[in-house]
Amino acid sequence: MTILFRQTNLWKVFRFVFSWGISIPFAQNFLYHYPVTHAMLSKTLKERTLTAHQELEKKLVAKMRDLGSLAVMPNCCSYSYISMNPGRPAQQNTLAFWTYYWTVFGSAAPYLDLPAIGWDPYNRSGEGIDQSRYRGKSLFYFQGEYRRDITDNGLLGFVLFSNVNTVSGSGTFFSSWHPAAGGGLRIKFNKGSNTNIGLDYAVSKGYHTIVLNLGESF
Repeated sequence: MTILFRQTNLWKVFRFVFSWGISIPFAQNFLYHYPVTHAMLSKTLKERTLTAHQELEKKLVAKMRDLGSLAVMPNCCSYSYISMNPGRPAQQNTLAFWTYYWTVFGSAAPYLDLPAIGWDPYNRSGEGIDQSRYRGKSLFYFQGEYRRDITDNGLLGFVLFSNVNTVSGSGTFFSSWHPAAGGGLRIKFNKGSNTNIGLDYAVSKGYHTIVLNLGESF
C-alpha cells in the first residue's frame, strides 16, 4: 500500500480555458515544457480571425516539430457537471466527468517523454493506478465521480469514482482498457470557496492506495 499526499489548486475559473503544453526534447536527458494558452494569446485572438489563429498554431507546431518529436499535452481537459438535485443548489449532489487525449507526433520521442498515466500537468489522472504504469504514443483517459453531501450544512460528504485509460502499443489502443475505482470522505475546509479535504481509497489490478487531497481532482 502507498499513501500519497496531493494538493490540487483551485482551477474552477479555468475549467473552460483551452490550453496546450508543448514538450520539446532538445536532448536525450533534457525536456523543455512550454504552455501555450488562450489567455497568453488573447490579444492575438482579438486582432485576428479564428482562421488566422489556426494558421499561427500550425506554424508553431511545424516549427517545434523541426526541433524534434512533439508531444501535445492536456493542460486543460473536457469537463462536465450534472446536478442531481437542481432544487437545492447549495447541497452537493453531482455527477462529474472529465476526459483528455494526449499524443506524441513523430517517432523519435524518448521513452520517458511519451504520454503516461499520472503525468498530466497537475498529476490528477489515474487515481488508484500506479504512476507511469501505462505509457504509449497516445493515451486516452476518462473519469466519472458521484459527489454527495452527508450533512445539510455540507461539512461532511462522500465521493465515489471510477476511471479508465487506454494507451497505444502493439495494436491495443481502444481495445485494451485499464480501470480503477474507489471512494472517499470529504470534510469542508473552506465554505466560501467550497474547498474540501478529501481522504480517498482507490484500487486497480494489483495496486491500491490512500490519497489525501486538498480540493477535488477536477
